[in-house]
Amino acid sequence: MKNSVLKFLWVLPALWVMASCNDNLSEVGGSIQPKDDKIRARVDSVSVNYSTMLMPSVYSNSRITLLGEIKDPFYGNFKANFISKLRHARGFKFAHKPIGGKIDSLQLHINYNVWAGDSTAILKAAVYKITDPVSGGGYSQKDLSKFQKEKNFLGSLVYTAKSGKTDTQRGLRYLSVPLSKELGQKFYDASINNPHFFDTQEAMEKELLQGLLVTTTTGSGNVLSVYGIEFRIFYSYEGDIKDKDGKTKKGSVKAVEIFANTKEQIQVNGFENSQIEDLLIPNDKYTYIKSPAGVVTKMLIKKEELVKALDRSGKGYNPAKRWLLNEAQLKIDVEQPDPKVTEMAPPPYLILLAADSLKNFFEKNYTELTHPESAFLSTIYSIEHRYYNFSNISPLISKHLKEHAKYLPDGKIALDKDLEAVIVPVQKFTVNSLDKNVTSEINNFIFPAAAKLKTSGRARKVGIISTEYNKQ
Repeated sequence: MKNSVLKFLWVLPALWVMASCNDNLSEVGGSIQPKDDKIRARVDSVSVNYSTMLMPSVYSNSRITLLGEIKDPFYGNFKANFISKLRHARGFKFAHKPIGGKIDSLQLHINYNVWAGDSTAILKAAVYKITDPVSGGGYSQKDLSKFQKEKNFLGSLVYTAKSGKTDTQRGLRYLSVPLSKELGQKFYDASINNPHFFDTQEAMEKELLQGLLVTTTTGSGNVLSVYGIEFRIFYSYEGDIKDKDGKTKKGSVKAVEIFANTKEQIQVNGFENSQIEDLLIPNDKYTYIKSPAGVVTKMLIKKEELVKALDRSGKGYNPAKRWLLNEAQLKIDVEQPDPKVTEMAPPPYLILLAADSLKNFFEKNYTELTHPESAFLSTIYSIEHRYYNFSNISPLISKHLKEHAKYLPDGKIALDKDLEAVIVPVQKFTVNSLDKNVTSEINNFIFPAAAKLKTSGRARKVGIISTEYNKQ
């Protein structure tokens, strides 16, 4: 696309599971040891099934959100808007008295520095005052249109991504949406006549402003990655100025008071994916990823496959033996995106999560370091190699066997549950510890991205290496 910019250009290629696909057990005997103390290494494989599943809502406790709309011929349409609340300021007062007790103007600054799509695409942003209760608990919603009431309209702006002004100090671009001056005047009047309106968050929301809906009403082709908003009240006051001769005199001086959103306030993301039905059609060759709040890939290893690996001989449980799973390598290849078909790029990372840990993982700010038995972060995607490597997922399999394996009266081994995992697009944050970057935070990937994962051929097998030895 002309002047098209995908600022986060993570091109996710194709899904394959790295496996030693020897269905026949290989044994490496400890031949120098006594026969009854022999240690045997085994190489097995288990079959894996994959499918694409909906992920209609994602959790985020960050100020980062999205605004705009893009239409992709392969991955479908995506529209983003958001509701944000402003942080109260206890004891708030204007730093100066506005001339005549009147403000000059009110603007909403929308801060951003990256985007997906065409930087010259023309869209129209609109801002509405929120008057209805807002809830969400950090999860995105598909439709925020019920909050879009014409009687609560505050202002609009026609823009392109490249038309934003630059804040050089913070390294951000921003859009300045002019809002109804009456609301800004209401804030000033309250600071004089009802200062207690600013004492608590609840009081400010009840008496002045519950929140703002920021959406687009026309145009498509671009989605901004928004790094917070600022409610700016501009006014003039009488102060000291210097004339052309350098002499000080009284005159009109410009000033601004700012309210911003923070992580402590509720922010509701509106993410709507449409025309994605084709991605959900069962397919033996591919599964898909689309973020945010689109589709993800489900991985399933049937219990019969795990029993076969655990009890390869078919003779059942031997109480004199101990079996340990040492390694299970998983690598995911991605098909190279065709620019003639799609402009969506793959996310930087995927994480494989045990299905029953998905909800708590993001809500409680877990990482692959805090939960090494249920979370496996891939290597960063590279356009040179076009794969994600999850390395050794044997702890996931071992944990599942420990929790669900049963020994039957006849000595046979049974599992009461298939192993299910979900592969989700994420963003990783790091800190430096002992001269090494380590993961500090993992979030759902809040940016338009998509990938076509290869799940045919050797992707259907996960190779596992285990050891068996006599109990002491």
